[in-house]
Amino acid sequence: MSPSIISFPTILLISSIILLSYPKHIAATPPLIQRACSNSSINIDTKLCLRILPFIPRISSAKDLLNLSIAIMESGVSYSTNTLAHVEHVLKRTRAKTGARADAFGQCKVAYGQVVERFTSALEEVRRREYVAPTYELLTASTDCIKNCGSALALAKVEDKIIWRSGKIMPIFGLSAFSVIDELDRSAATPPTSHLH
Repeated sequence: MSPSIISFPTILLISSIILLSYPKHIAATPPLIQRACSNSSINIDTKLCLRILPFIPRISSAKDLLNLSIAIMESGVSYSTNTLAHVEHVLKRTRAKTGARADAFGQCKVAYGQVVERFTSALEEVRRREYVAPTYELLTASTDCIKNCGSALALAKVEDKIIWRSGKIMPIFGLSAFSVIDELDRSAATPPTSHLH
């Protein structure tokens, strides 16, 4: 799977549309996406989720939960890989290789490296129809890793619009995929009903 399923210019365009516009026709959202965005057991921003997922054709065209989870995670891998590339680019451009700014971006490099790794691992496991471990991978990637980067930048008083957007969007990919995989796991654990003849 190529990490460039979503190109970087497309990511910037989607980010701008998502964070600056409010589609009026949320009722037209595919039912599978509505399910992915409305898990009450996790802290997902349902409104933002419904503004992100329908904009990505591979996600909006998924016909079942398995393919929906895969499409969401592939998008998450693409998005986090591009964010990581941005962080690495900023680090290369940074004149001072030490100090608060460099340290903050160094922590973001580690954090987004972990996000990419955990999304990729979860994707591979779901493709093998394993549903327990991926939920943990996605949850930690979407919460702890993203927060570590955001906290490091805040502490260093550094503002970066691309990382800020990623900090809003990556949890949507992770938590919506978590929601779908959790449902897949519960469906797989439910024994088929038997009919007595």
